[in-house]
Amino acid sequence: MQELGEAIGVESRTTVFNPAYIREKMKGGASAVTAFTEVVENSYGWSVTRQGTISQEMWDEFFAVYVDDKYALGVDEFMKDQNPAALVSMTSSMLKAADRGFWQATDRQRHAIEQLQEQAERDLAAENAAQPQDQQGVVLQRESLTQPADTVTTLVSTVVVIAVVVAA
Repeated sequence: MQELGEAIGVESRTTVFNPAYIREKMKGGASAVTAFTEVVENSYGWSVTRQGTISQEMWDEFFAVYVDDKYALGVDEFMKDQNPAALVSMTSSMLKAADRGFWQATDRQRHAIEQLQEQAERDLAAENAAQPQDQQGVVLQRESLTQPADTVTTLVSTVVVIAVVVAA
C-alpha cells in the first residue's frame, strides 16, 4: 500500500509535472491555470495538515516547472496572460510553504517567485484599471470555476481521497 506522500508524488509525475499533460492542459486557457494552481494550493494544504507529505523535491519541481519553465513550454508567460489572479495565488502558496519551513527554497528560487508574483500583480492592476469605473477594484474571473471537472482532476481527487482513507 502506498503512503500518502508517495501516492501524491506518483500522481504529480504523471500529470502536473509531465510536459505532455501540461501542454495538453494549456489548451484549456484560464481554467488550466486554475487547475495548476489548485494542485499547488492543495500541496500547501497537505504540508500544513500532514507535515512531510509534500517533499522538498516536489516543491523544487513545482518551482522548476511553473516558475522556471523547465520544459520551455512558456508556462510562466501562459499563466500570466491567461489567469494572473490564479498565478498570484500559486506563487503565494509557494512562498507560504517556504516561509513556514515546509520547503527550503533557495534565495534564487524565492527571488524568481517574488518577481513572477509582482509581474502578475501588475498585470492584474492594469487589467483592473482598464475596466469601467464602476467595476474597478473587482477582479472578474475569465472562466467560471464551477465548470465540471475533467477526468484527470476527478482521478487525482479520487486517488487523494483513497490515500487519506487508507492513511487514516
